[in-house]
Amino acid sequence: MTMHHGDLRLGLDDIDNADLAQALEHVDIICIQFCLHENASFIVEDDDHDQPRIGGIMHDIFEHSPMGTVMIITDSVNTLFPLMKRTANDYGWRYLGDEEVR
Repeated sequence: MTMHHGDLRLGLDDIDNADLAQALEHVDIICIQFCLHENASFIVEDDDHDQPRIGGIMHDIFEHSPMGTVMIITDSVNTLFPLMKRTANDYGWRYLGDEEVR
């Protein structure tokens, strides 16, 4: 297991995310923990006011992760999870959250 840090506010092609971009080519599991809520003002895309999405590096992670990659997301609160699920759905990811397991 290796750990690679990234700046959520920037795209994967930004030099500050170069290490993560290289690692993403061979990833099996992605863990995003306790960073979404703190960066909400930077990563929430509110272009479609009825259906906001998570932006920043997440678009690139969803688009460029290998097929079969598992992503585990934990955060201090779950207020951004609907946005994250909506964004994941845009890229064809399947997700499992509270609503899906009931």
